Amino acid sequence: MLHKRRRSFLNLLPVATMFGAYFPLKETIASMYVLGSVIVIVGVFLVMRGESIVRKKE
Repeated sequence: MLHKRRRSFLNLLPVATMFGAYFPLKETIASMYVLGSVIVIVGVFLVMRGESIVRKKE
């Protein structure tokens, strides 16, 4: 189960890259990138929440 948890955090790399381009480089962020980031963050949250529920049942 731990490897799934680690892999889910890899999905946050594009989100971190977006913020890394915005703050130091002052790049513009399109609304589609923000929407995609929200979807990724919600997905990672759901994976983490689902794993904790499965662990409680075991």
